[in-house]
Amino acid sequence: MPPVNHTLEDVPFLRNLAATFRVTSIPLAIFLLILVCIACITAVVLIILCIRSCLRRVYMTKPKRKRLKTAYLEDILDPVVEPGMSGLLTYALEYEVSSKSLRVIVMEAKNLAPPDETKSLDAYASVQLVKRSGSKWVPCGPRHKSEVQRHTTVPKWHYSCSYSLTENELKNSMIIIEVFDYDNLGQDRNVGRVEVVVDEIDMEEYVGTTYEKTVALKPGSPKYKGIGEICIGMAYLSNPGCVEVFVYEVRRLEIGHLISPGKDVISVQIELKYKKRTLGTFETKTKVDTINPYFNEKVVFNIKPKYLSEASVVCSLKKRGTLGRQTVLAQSVIGPQSPLNTGVKQWDEMRLHTPRTHVMWHVLVPRGAEFEP
Repeated sequence: MPPVNHTLEDVPFLRNLAATFRVTSIPLAIFLLILVCIACITAVVLIILCIRSCLRRVYMTKPKRKRLKTAYLEDILDPVVEPGMSGLLTYALEYEVSSKSLRVIVMEAKNLAPPDETKSLDAYASVQLVKRSGSKWVPCGPRHKSEVQRHTTVPKWHYSCSYSLTENELKNSMIIIEVFDYDNLGQDRNVGRVEVVVDEIDMEEYVGTTYEKTVALKPGSPKYKGIGEICIGMAYLSNPGCVEVFVYEVRRLEIGHLISPGKDVISVQIELKYKKRTLGTFETKTKVDTINPYFNEKVVFNIKPKYLSEASVVCSLKKRGTLGRQTVLAQSVIGPQSPLNTGVKQWDEMRLHTPRTHVMWHVLVPRGAEFEP
């Protein structure tokens, strides 16, 4: 039998489709069907999007609009330096939630009052984070220092440092920014200080943005009232990796109310610590002189360079009675986390200028004395 040739007109569905669209051309009817299908799909997608948008408006809370800040005169102009103040300091804070990092920026100072009435000073700034522990403020993390700006009363540092803090830790934290006049002999003078209680600042002002403020510097004052001073020499030898500590002398001791004259003797104990771990201990010979005792003794502790950033040397003044009982009277900490500026400075210079021996006097802080920011 000869083959049968089928055409589009032989398909009943296509003939009915052409009749539905009232056209005579079957290809045209197929094209119209495709257009109708596209239109239906588009309509369904639009309906779904409209329903989704309505649900979002009903169930999702609208973000609150932030109230615009009012520009007051004191926010525009620098604060007035009142009598007794030491100048002005501009700083900034930034907190990143993702990295839990608080960035402190010390920008500049103005109208600094030199401690000794000189025309200018060699100014640098230090930043220290302290946390509340009960009724005390305890230093946390290293103390950061900016570069020294020479011969000026308007230093511009633009120095920044960061601390890792959770949002809960921010509420119990305070930033202490101090301005010092650099001294080559290590006796840097405190020009002024600023205490920034983080919890007193609205979080919206520094979370994800920059909070900048200019404040008056309070006069610098000693953090501790010591009972004397101790002279310590330090040197680091990278090969073989050790710290040399020289205990030279102690002067101007005021411990008459703490000892029994003629019965008690005193000595100095040196401890090398890494975090909370004691790496080595040494104690000098005892002395009967309780005012200006002279020791001139040396001890060597082994420590690798990678541990120096978190290590410290603790110098303890001890008394020993007739029964051999020992009591710690005062201490001085030398290291990156020392609350004393001299302790931080001697440690930094020891690390930067090896193997030179760096000698410096340190205040002996009575045991149990609180940190007073």
